[in-house]
Amino acid sequence: LIAEADLIMCAWGNGPWGSRKAGAHHTHRAHEVLRMIRLANKVPHMLDRTKAGMPRHPLYWPMETLPHPYLVEGVQ
Repeated sequence: LIAEADLIMCAWGNGPWGSRKAGAHHTHRAHEVLRMIRLANKVPHMLDRTKAGMPRHPLYWPMETLPHPYLVEGVQ
């Protein structure tokens, strides 16, 4: 599905990233997903970042908000 998509929108928000129980697993999964997107020669996009640097969830963003690349250092 990634290879067939015209635009890949990342929007998982902070989630439980700071949680001691789930944080490491979810951070690892976010990096896994970004790697899959890049392996498909696609560019991940987002609307904005959270303070923690994650792609912000779009729930309260205006429909007119335009996506831009979600660049993460150290993720290949």
